[in-house]
Amino acid sequence: MNFTKSLFTATAVLVASLSTQQTMAQQALTPQQEENLAAFAKMYGYIRYFHPSDEASSISWENFANYGSLEVMKAGNTQELVTTLNRLFNPIAPAAVIYSGQEPSLPSITPPDKAGYRTIAWQHEGVGILNSRNKGGIYKSQRVNRPVEALTANQGWCMVMQTIDANAYRDCEFRYSGRMKVLSDNACKGQLWFRVDNPSRTGFFDNMNSRPVVSDQWQTYTISGRINKDADNLAFGAMIINDGKVLVDDIKLEVKKGDNWVEVPVPNGDFEEYSNNQPGKWQAGKQLDGYNYQTERADVSSGKAALVFSSPKKIINTTRAKPLYDGYPGPGEYTRVQLSAAINCAFPLTLYGTDLHTYPAGDSISLKKLQQELNTTYSKGQTADLPGIRFSAVVITWNIFKHFFAYWEDASATPEQILRNSLKSAATDKSGDDFMITLRKMLAPLNDGHIWVYGGGMPGKTPVGVVLAFAEGKAVIAKLIDTTLADRLMPGDIITHVDGEPVDSVVTRLTALFSGSRQLNEKRAAELLLSGVPESAVKLDLLRNNTSLTATVTRSTTPQAYSAATRKTYPMGWIKPGVYYINLDQEPLDSINPHLHEIAGAKALVCDLRGYPNSNHELLRHMLTKKEKRNWMYVPRITKPDQAEVTYRALGWNLTPLKPHISGKVFFLTDGGAISYAESYLGYVKDEKLGTIIGGATAGTNGNINTVALPGGFMFSFTGMLVKNHDGSKHHLKGIVPDVPVSPTVAGLAAGRDEVLDKALELAEK
Repeated sequence: MNFTKSLFTATAVLVASLSTQQTMAQQALTPQQEENLAAFAKMYGYIRYFHPSDEASSISWENFANYGSLEVMKAGNTQELVTTLNRLFNPIAPAAVIYSGQEPSLPSITPPDKAGYRTIAWQHEGVGILNSRNKGGIYKSQRVNRPVEALTANQGWCMVMQTIDANAYRDCEFRYSGRMKVLSDNACKGQLWFRVDNPSRTGFFDNMNSRPVVSDQWQTYTISGRINKDADNLAFGAMIINDGKVLVDDIKLEVKKGDNWVEVPVPNGDFEEYSNNQPGKWQAGKQLDGYNYQTERADVSSGKAALVFSSPKKIINTTRAKPLYDGYPGPGEYTRVQLSAAINCAFPLTLYGTDLHTYPAGDSISLKKLQQELNTTYSKGQTADLPGIRFSAVVITWNIFKHFFAYWEDASATPEQILRNSLKSAATDKSGDDFMITLRKMLAPLNDGHIWVYGGGMPGKTPVGVVLAFAEGKAVIAKLIDTTLADRLMPGDIITHVDGEPVDSVVTRLTALFSGSRQLNEKRAAELLLSGVPESAVKLDLLRNNTSLTATVTRSTTPQAYSAATRKTYPMGWIKPGVYYINLDQEPLDSINPHLHEIAGAKALVCDLRGYPNSNHELLRHMLTKKEKRNWMYVPRITKPDQAEVTYRALGWNLTPLKPHISGKVFFLTDGGAISYAESYLGYVKDEKLGTIIGGATAGTNGNINTVALPGGFMFSFTGMLVKNHDGSKHHLKGIVPDVPVSPTVAGLAAGRDEVLDKALELAEK
């Protein structure tokens, strides 16, 4: 082969594809184009997740989503669309037939002699195609009787770190930054992290978990905040999560002294110092086994070297995959599905196959041609500025939810509505930032509080230096973070307008981008109501004791400072004679265990769970009087499209009692911000009758999350399983309903009272 000619041809095809996409960018879809894309999206999911041919498992499905979306856009009528769909899918699904009108004769899917053949079919527990390469993951997908790609390790992450003495930087604002990029087709993420170590416990901590690096372009990422006044050490570094490569360069730490930012030396922060490909001054974290980190010299942000993490090597397990569970469709039968009002498809869910190939074998020449076209019309560096990237991200996202999401009965829109609206919005988006909004609006109607969309390069929002809460249907200032605002704002002030816009309107606009329950989204709206461009001014209209006021303030508080200010800070111990208090958001089990005999002897115990537990749910075992074996988590087992005949793998914690037994009154405080693990915790309290729950309903979002990578550097998460209460009743959106409902009042916020805690202390005295 003439390599130069081949490279020229590939480059020419790629340039032509980009030119075509730029021509169609920001153009509204015609009705025919909408129909074309919707039909392609449906066919994509059927073959991607349920047709087990070897050909279908040989392509890049991300590339195929991009390429196929652009190809079907060209079809001018139904017949042209049928022709295009068959041209796209025949090389990877030779037994599938797409047609309009009367069904044609179908290819035989049973070999003349079945000797040496086994049945090949997809089995899903949740969906694990994008992340099941990490051994031990709860979500899995595999083709039965086909080799399984695995990794040499199962940790799932790896980090490097340094520590420096914090004495000279106490109570200083800081900025910790680095250049990063990610190279992966999977759910790989890169993250910087920064931790302040105090004498008694961890202080400031941020690991970019809510905003991971997914872009394949070098960009600067920053963690900022304030170093605690009693800090001993500063620990910082970078990390990789999941399967792929993460590159890091130009690590920098700065602190603010007076009005000036001063750089703190980070030894070998530019990674130019190395020996045997190992960067000097940096040490590996605990989870190194199977991962590799070394000096990279070919792809750097600046200088001559960078750091590169790489995930465990992939191995092909030559042993054929055994069924994940009993049951999958039998061989020899076709499944029939509708792609549009005029187009149908027939394809098998199960095929026969030898060790070498599934039956029937496709046209190898057509498959090779398709693979070449996929590789020459799609580049990893393409962004959502191009419509092909946007359409492919919608196609991939929609199919994950269509076939594997457990809570459609609680969605606010149908799958068809979500698909059509999202395709039309994606067509007219002008940038990656616009498309980020499209993705958020696409997923908001699913009402899953675990849904987050990452990537896209949208700038972060900076809050005003106050904590807000909703009380009596009003947005109320609960606490001042920035004490310099005391001349304009005070706790109890009711905010009526933000930059002239009524608060109700702002909340409606914000929650249109949130997915989750009313009580969870109220918490999120309170956090973001006043947020905006860093250092920008915002005008607030207020009511204070029925008097109208205005105040102009600056958005200058870090999100980390806001988050820290919302946490309850009462110390663990005797909050009143005979009443012991534990903040489960703060205290790890190791801090609680030495006091268990005190706690067990208390007249009453107050457990504050208005946050996220600090790995301390074993405390529940000291409240139990007998073993429990209730199942309340259900992982979907899926072998057929459109969630037909779903069964479940049932799970629970199966807790057993521990001594000493806590026999006094027990009260748990909670609200709409308690999500996921916190709800698992409170589910035991409620259903096993271990205590009295006081406050507001929890978030109504529980179960292990699943994460999906998308073209253009985007990523989203969602709840990958079904969770119920222990008695089998509905949990999703409802949450854990308190035994004693208590909501904050305007007067209580103005007076600085914790009305939920006050109620617990009142009940403890009875």
